[in-house]
Amino acid sequence: MKIIDNTPDHLVLDQTPWVLGGLMAIISICAVALLLFVTWHREWLAAGLLAVVGTLVIPTAILMLVERRHVVLTPRELTLSVQNLRGTKTTTINSADIERATLDRLRQTVDIILQFRPAIVHANGTLPLRRGFQSGGRSQTIVDAINTWLAQHRDS
Repeated sequence: MKIIDNTPDHLVLDQTPWVLGGLMAIISICAVALLLFVTWHREWLAAGLLAVVGTLVIPTAILMLVERRHVVLTPRELTLSVQNLRGTKTTTINSADIERATLDRLRQTVDIILQFRPAIVHANGTLPLRRGFQSGGRSQTIVDAINTWLAQHRDS
């Protein structure tokens, strides 16, 4: 997730999984190429198995994994739009109900690796802005930007 626009009127954040989408496309192309190769050599059982995997597993993975998230924070409301191949789901929260942005933490006990995702704490609970967790400081940057933007609008 990255900051697209930060003005007094709005804060816009966006997450577009280009890498994941690209990998899925490459895997799909490789599956089709392998299917053509196996069919060319008249291995019908293997070709049938590859056709089933290629037509069921890969599109299902794309439907489940690849999604775009777009967050717009205005003085009136926060809008989170999640778009994937199944459609768009929009969640709207009144800005007055937002307490702060925070980090959700995921601790993997085996390697003691901390991963984070930005989330909004509001009157009805917590709304994660990302689906998955990530390591590094990018999530903290997003949380800091949201909290700074909210503080500026609460002071005025």
